Amino acid sequence: MISLTHVGGPTVLIEVDGWRLLTDPTFDAPGRRYDFGWGTSSRKTTGPAVAVAVADLPPIDAVLLSHDHHGDNLDTAGRALLPSAPVVITTASKRIVGYSIDARMTSDLAVTALRNAVALRGPAATVVHSDRGSQFRSHAYQRELRSAGLRGSMGRVGTCADNAAMESFFSLLQKNVLNRRRWRTRAELRLAIVTWIETTYQRRRRQDGLGRLTPVEFETLLNAAHAA
Repeated sequence: MISLTHVGGPTVLIEVDGWRLLTDPTFDAPGRRYDFGWGTSSRKTTGPAVAVAVADLPPIDAVLLSHDHHGDNLDTAGRALLPSAPVVITTASKRIVGYSIDARMTSDLAVTALRNAVALRGPAATVVHSDRGSQFRSHAYQRELRSAGLRGSMGRVGTCADNAAMESFFSLLQKNVLNRRRWRTRAELRLAIVTWIETTYQRRRRQDGLGRLTPVEFETLLNAAHAA
């Protein structure tokens, strides 16, 4: 038997077979404002759908966290709850596994990035999430998904936070590479982007959401745990 209690927004208490799971904990009162980066923000207009305070929750076995970037799915009160949860499951290592660079945003560019990710990871029955850009809705991209045995997923219309993990990465790329200087050629910029991704972001930049580990360090520990 499964019991679902909708706390509000993305927050749901799931009780199944003696397990209690909590999705994207948000418990702040209305009126709070959360920054999304790039000069954008959102303001919470309503409180939880049911009168459930963090202190009133039964013991939680695991928190299912879609990402750790915006207050709309992990607010201040929700973040304070995380240390008491035995397990927090989130968006894995945040490693960039497939990318491609070109002068224009086309379906070929998206397909090449997808092929690079498949070649590196060899995923099976994996969900590939994107925004609703025309390149991701193209026949070529959808055909590539099917060919690789992947399932496509797209953000809802008008809900930019659905793709928050990648938007956060692009914000870092903008600040740490693109805005640092004027680039004489695309080839020069391409080399700078690849160098930053593969050295700084993947192997040097420690992230709070990964326990102050880099994506490569986190994956190394995760793979070791799975092999044990």
